[in-house]
Amino acid sequence: MENGNPYAGGPPAPQPRNGAVAVQAAHAAAEVQAQIALAKQFPRNEARSMDRILNECSRATVAEKGVYGFPRGGVTVTGPSIRLAEAIARSWGNIASGFTVVERTENESTVIAYAWDLETNAMERIEFKVSHIRHTKKGDYAITDDRDLYELEANQAARRRRACILAVIPGDVVDAAVERCRRTLDASVEDIKEARNKMVDSFGAFGVTKEMIERRIGRRIDAIQPGEIVALRGIFNSLKEGTATAGDFFEAVKKPEDVIPQVPASLPPPQRTPDATDAGSDREQGAGFSPEDGRDGENAEELVLALEEYLAAGDGLPEACKTEIGAALAADERDVNRLSALLEKAKAACDGGRR
Repeated sequence: MENGNPYAGGPPAPQPRNGAVAVQAAHAAAEVQAQIALAKQFPRNEARSMDRILNECSRATVAEKGVYGFPRGGVTVTGPSIRLAEAIARSWGNIASGFTVVERTENESTVIAYAWDLETNAMERIEFKVSHIRHTKKGDYAITDDRDLYELEANQAARRRRACILAVIPGDVVDAAVERCRRTLDASVEDIKEARNKMVDSFGAFGVTKEMIERRIGRRIDAIQPGEIVALRGIFNSLKEGTATAGDFFEAVKKPEDVIPQVPASLPPPQRTPDATDAGSDREQGAGFSPEDGRDGENAEELVLALEEYLAAGDGLPEACKTEIGAALAADERDVNRLSALLEKAKAACDGGRR
């Protein structure tokens, strides 16, 4: 304060910025001021703006991409897509939106997405980080190319930009646009076959097969209804925008070759079924089969048929043998040992009668 200046010991005065930076900042400020001046000079006519939005949503090409869906709590939640938000902002008028990369380091980028109503000065901003890593099924790898980095930043900024746009535009305007898109889609699904084939081909790019679509809708693809096509288009838009994956909506269908048969740890030893020729020797040796072991379906049927033929013929067959065979058939006997013994007895009786 030797010279009487109380500010002499204060911080040094700021140095002038680089000339190029100063020119760029001045240009940006002038551009923003010009946008605000034009917005004040030509304010939006809300009725005309609403008409433009509804006309946009009446176009099938816009409506097809206008609604998306994603799973939440067991139900599919739908909403306006990124493309529809851009169309609404364009038709509503005097809306500036986009994203800016604030900082880019070796490992991540800092990005700001924004939407600004130049008439009301209402602004919505979302700041987020973008990691320089791409996740794939084969693993993660770092991104170093500038073009790939920009595409990654733009892709992740698009969803934030949509959120900002929807925050500065009245909710009833957005709801009316979504409803008009649904009506347009319902009216445009006239050729079911063409729409169905186009939809199946489009889902194929995400690994979704016709069988997976059929499992979701609960019917064959040939019987799909217009409302289901509209709902599937919303799912397709969510897959395309990256808000969901195919596994969130569709259950994988296992191919026959993918199913591994369940083989028991140990198999029971094969059991020998006696025939009519060795039934007698088994009885003599005491090594006969139990009723459960001897009930071979195919052999038992053959023995029953043979006994029925002997019983029907009746020639030379004693009454006692007829009665015994009849009782066995009436009881639906399936013991191969028992049936074989009766057949041997019938053969012996008939052969003795012939001699």
